[in-house]
Amino acid sequence: MKIRKKMILSLIGVGIIILLGKGVLADIADDLQLGTRPQAMGGAFVALADDVNAVYWNPAGLKQIEGAQVSFMYANPYGISDVSQHFLSFAHSGYLGRWGVVLGLGWVLQQAELEEGPSGNTNQMRENTYILSLSTSLNHYFFYGVNIKGFTLDAGEEGRKSGMGLDFGSIYKPRDWLSFGLVLRNISAQLGDESFPVDARIGTALRLLEERLVLTMDFDSKEAVNEEEARRWRFHMGGEFKLTPNFSLRAGYDKEDWTAGFGFNFRPTAREIPFELVSFDYAFFKDSDLGEYTHRFSFALIFGE
Repeated sequence: MKIRKKMILSLIGVGIIILLGKGVLADIADDLQLGTRPQAMGGAFVALADDVNAVYWNPAGLKQIEGAQVSFMYANPYGISDVSQHFLSFAHSGYLGRWGVVLGLGWVLQQAELEEGPSGNTNQMRENTYILSLSTSLNHYFFYGVNIKGFTLDAGEEGRKSGMGLDFGSIYKPRDWLSFGLVLRNISAQLGDESFPVDARIGTALRLLEERLVLTMDFDSKEAVNEEEARRWRFHMGGEFKLTPNFSLRAGYDKEDWTAGFGFNFRPTAREIPFELVSFDYAFFKDSDLGEYTHRFSFALIFGE
């Protein structure tokens, strides 16, 4: 049983690494609000970051994971049929566990088919981010981590660009029910000759009622690419309530829009199945400017130690 479990975990990890190495598809993680659970909670996740979504939100949070998790998210932004968004993430506390380090991998893909000019010619665009996350702790209260990211942009006839970036994240958890988070995203990040400004994000999370209720709040400091606009602070807040051990309701406020969603998980009964938990998540929000809804779905497998 243990051998089969380790083999499947290794295959999943190798498969993701192959996808990253080939660079078949790509994304620019400037302001994506990735993940289904974080989006349902209004994009306030920096201080919580207690699942595989930490690969994008705060690499420090990966230190809270035991065992392994793999997740896939799909979204159709604003209901536009020719635009899609995908997020594949993987985290494992065992590969580098002897050094007290948790490993995470992520692959984000955004693609669109654009119609140009009176002739109606189509041009396909693909944007990707490839993420390598490493997380460790100073003690039982302070976690920190880094993301090393590779960017590619394939704009069809306009050519292809590539670049790299770095994120740094930390979580301070003075009590089991209270945590604070800080992330500096896109440190020295560049795509071709275009630079990305640093996105600073701070937040706090409360775990109440024996962790049945989670409340989160984030502020992020945002600046346009190449500093064309002044820096501004934006507000996010969210909550999650476990109606049962297997079903959660979520809601939030993301800048100027309300968000909502739910999560459902169950334990497979078949003994030969190596994973311990299967999780489904759904989120939606309505953009107040466009008046359109975005729906997100994710599926995750959670393995024990």
